Amino acid sequence: MNILPNIKPIKILIIAAYSDNYQTINKYLSSSEYSHIHAENLEQALSIIDTDTDSIPDLILIDLNHSEINISEPIKKLQKVTRLNDVPIIVSITHNLITELNSLLAAGANDYLITPFTQAELLARIQTQLHFHKLNAENLRLKQENTDLKILLETSTEHGDLVFEQLHDQAEEAVRESEHRLAQFLEAVPVGVLVVEASGKLYFMNQQAKQILAQDLDPNLHTDQLCSTYQLYRADTNQLYPLDRLPIARSLQGETVTVDDLEVRHANQRIPLEMQTMPIYDEQGTLLYGISVFKDITARKRTEKILTEYNQTLEQAVRDRTQELETKNQQLHQEIEERKLLEQKLRTSEGKMRAVFEAMPDIILIIDPQTNDIQVAPTRPTRDIEKSIPLINQTIEQFLDSDNTQSWFQQIHQVIETQEPIHFDYSLNDADQRVWFTASIAPLPNNSVIWVARNITDRKRTQFALYQSEEKFARAFRSSPSAMTITRLSDGCHIDVNDSFCQFTGYSAPEIIGRTALDLNLWVNQKDRNRMLKAISNKGIIRNYEFEFRTKSGDIRTALLSAEQINLDEQTCLIAVSQDISDRKQVEFALQRAKDTAEQANRAKSQFLSNMSHELRTPLNAIIGFAQLLGRDSSLTQEHHDHIGIICRSGEHLLSLINNVLQLSKVEAGQVKLNCYSFDLYGMLQVLEEMFKLQAENKGLQLVVDYDEALPRYVETDEGKLRQVLINLVNNAIKFTSQGGVTLRVKAVQGEMGESTRHPTFNTLPIPQKLRFEIEDTGLGIASEEIESLFEAFVQTEAGRKSLEGTGLGLPISQQFVRLMGGEIHVSSRLNQGSIFTFDIDVNRVEGIELETQSATPRVVGLVPGQPNYRILVVDDRLESRLLLVKLLTTVGFSVREAVNGQDAIAIWTSWEPHLIWMDMRMPVMDGYEATKHIKGHLKGQATVVLALTASAFEEERSLVLSAGCDDFVRKPFREDVIFNKIAHYLGVQYVYEQPTASTALEDENLASNQPLTAQALTIMPKEWIHELYQAADSIDNERIFQLIEQIPPTHTAIAQAITDMVNNFRCDQIIDLIEEQMKEF
Repeated sequence: MNILPNIKPIKILIIAAYSDNYQTINKYLSSSEYSHIHAENLEQALSIIDTDTDSIPDLILIDLNHSEINISEPIKKLQKVTRLNDVPIIVSITHNLITELNSLLAAGANDYLITPFTQAELLARIQTQLHFHKLNAENLRLKQENTDLKILLETSTEHGDLVFEQLHDQAEEAVRESEHRLAQFLEAVPVGVLVVEASGKLYFMNQQAKQILAQDLDPNLHTDQLCSTYQLYRADTNQLYPLDRLPIARSLQGETVTVDDLEVRHANQRIPLEMQTMPIYDEQGTLLYGISVFKDITARKRTEKILTEYNQTLEQAVRDRTQELETKNQQLHQEIEERKLLEQKLRTSEGKMRAVFEAMPDIILIIDPQTNDIQVAPTRPTRDIEKSIPLINQTIEQFLDSDNTQSWFQQIHQVIETQEPIHFDYSLNDADQRVWFTASIAPLPNNSVIWVARNITDRKRTQFALYQSEEKFARAFRSSPSAMTITRLSDGCHIDVNDSFCQFTGYSAPEIIGRTALDLNLWVNQKDRNRMLKAISNKGIIRNYEFEFRTKSGDIRTALLSAEQINLDEQTCLIAVSQDISDRKQVEFALQRAKDTAEQANRAKSQFLSNMSHELRTPLNAIIGFAQLLGRDSSLTQEHHDHIGIICRSGEHLLSLINNVLQLSKVEAGQVKLNCYSFDLYGMLQVLEEMFKLQAENKGLQLVVDYDEALPRYVETDEGKLRQVLINLVNNAIKFTSQGGVTLRVKAVQGEMGESTRHPTFNTLPIPQKLRFEIEDTGLGIASEEIESLFEAFVQTEAGRKSLEGTGLGLPISQQFVRLMGGEIHVSSRLNQGSIFTFDIDVNRVEGIELETQSATPRVVGLVPGQPNYRILVVDDRLESRLLLVKLLTTVGFSVREAVNGQDAIAIWTSWEPHLIWMDMRMPVMDGYEATKHIKGHLKGQATVVLALTASAFEEERSLVLSAGCDDFVRKPFREDVIFNKIAHYLGVQYVYEQPTASTALEDENLASNQPLTAQALTIMPKEWIHELYQAADSIDNERIFQLIEQIPPTHTAIAQAITDMVNNFRCDQIIDLIEEQMKEF
């Protein structure tokens, strides 16, 4: 029945790849009233819809059986196309995709088909969805008419009541007509339709629904009673369909649901149903109805059952056929495996035979003397022979050596006649050399023989070589100057001895052979023999075993034994070689005594130098210290100040000489070590150039410092020792050169530690490098006879003696320093032409360094108020040393007591409990070591800080002091700031420092009267002056320092006074430190 005439034909869009399923769909639709268009995939379908507005389909049928993407993805993409929002979608799937059905319906599919399906089922699904679609469209149209009527009603006025009533009547008539037409439409569809109000009451049921349910509509019936009233069951169960899963009930919850697991029962019939429901909303989105469309799917279920049974039958037939084929295959496979196994065994057997023949070192021949034929076994030696002599199809005469053919024929016939094998050796000529064989001939049936021959040429050669070796050994054994014996290990009897052993012991060979060392009483100490035998038993060999032996005359001598086990005539023997080392032992004993004497003398020398260091530096400390105190007395005359200056300078010179002597002694004793760190080599060379520039110019000389860019800038070695060596050599060159110039050359040397040893990747690591330094002058030169003694201590050249300068220690110390750095100073010189001093040192090249700077500390003048009353005990047996330290500490506010020895110090410590003790280490009665151990041995003493004071210049003194329990170590002469800094470090003392006055602030903001000189203050003077001051301080040339002080402008008297104080206080080292700090900063 056509309820909507004059409309265009229904158009269906099929989205499917070319397949059997598409061919079926195309066939079914081609014979129907529906037109259809085809797209192979989703992209092609969307393209068709976008390009042609007339191509909007009334229904989409999509085959998802060959989809390679997410199966619901095509549905989602179709739903995103606005023009397709109301177009129903039917999907075609297989049984194995049933589990994806919910996701497909949720994505927007309206219905589904399970392949294979019939034409009737396909057309029914299409018709149902088209009717359903039109029903929705009609519902929307009615909604729109109602909306229009409401608008008219809202716009009516009180004067238009008649019009309103007419319109109202017209609207009601239109609604009735619309409802009638809708009812006619619903009655015409070939499926059951049930409409339920939003409240759950049944609203409408068409005739087809009544027939399926076998009951009329009960308008008072609610969805809760639907299953029991109409006997709706879950398929294939006796359970009423659950209300929460009932599709019509779920549509009232806003769900669109399709199920096929529901059946209605009446008159002993079970009718399976497929039910599809959806909610109906008004334009405001309010739920109005739930509509359910259902149909009898008995035929489909029957078809599915038939298909299932058919599939099961087919599957069983396939399984049976497969089982039959598998059985036959197994049989065939077993036969094949058995055949393969036999083949494998055959190959294995053949392989074994090949391996046996391959491994056999023999030539195997089967010889038939009657037919004169030879058969050859495929052994490796046979193949080797065939490379030069063909064996196949050979006769006996062709194969055998013509010289021995007759003899071998006789042997073959002998074996055949006697049936006994024979064995013999023979040789053949091959390429001008003799090849030896050992052969066996054995009888075989049919009067043939097997000939087995093995090449024994190597054995023959070995036997000959062994014979020659034995001859050589025998000759060496007899003629060896070392004493040699061969003894039987089982009983110790001598088997053989050489003449040297007879001379060694004084016995003759007949007296020795057949007798043991015990019989001859050779071993002085039986334990030596037992230890030797035990070592031989464990290792089979012994080397350089020293023992004493007794000669026939009774003399006791010392020997060195080496022995090893050997096999001789199937006996385990011992071959021994001995050397008489009695004379060498006497020499070694004499050398050891000389070494002990030298070490004792060296210890005595070290003890003497240590004592001299203490005895000389201690009074020098007092002399210089008190001279400084006298120099600050303003009441003294200028003449007195000059005399005090002479005392200080003389003390400095004496201390410099002492330090040089002690330093040379430490170098000779091996007590000087390298103190390596990174520094700027370019900067050091520039400092040296500026330091000596003025001195050279004053003599009219040209000073050149030459180095190129290949020289690494930053290196790691002992900068102090390198600087001292260069200063000594450059200073000597300038000193003994009157015209011309002095050149210092530095370059990197390629060699063992050059480029070739650089690390290939890690450039941040130190790179070994060798540097070469060369100091050349045009001076007086050195006589060749003086060069050999040039580096001996206290030895001066003729030029040095004439200059009346120096001690002859500079070059020896420099040589020792260079040796510590891996080099050696070499000298080449010509009289009246000049000299060249050259040395190489090993350094590590580094990429860069951070230069440390030091800040000057102002002079301490007191203690910050509010601190504890710090008690300090000064322990020293020398009055002058105690007074100097006591006066220094009391002037700033410390409480100080004195002790003259360790015993006195312990008594004062027990009663007074000082916070800190300055302990001299060498004192009578009880020295500082014992006193410190006693104090630190008590719990109370653990809190007392003990700082050692020593006049020793030796480094090992530090370890002795610290091991005694001292907390730290300070050498004499000490610096004032060192004393105060040590106290502050261990006690946490806070000081009051001297502040600059207004008058001196004009000179330098960092320099005040009586305040320590800073590196910044030196910048007022020219660089040449600073470098000459550095050279004078380094050489402890006080007269030159005072000459340079006179060049300081009068406006900077504080700087002049500070440098003068340093000189008067024997602190040239402070001047050097300040200048080096100033050069680093600028």
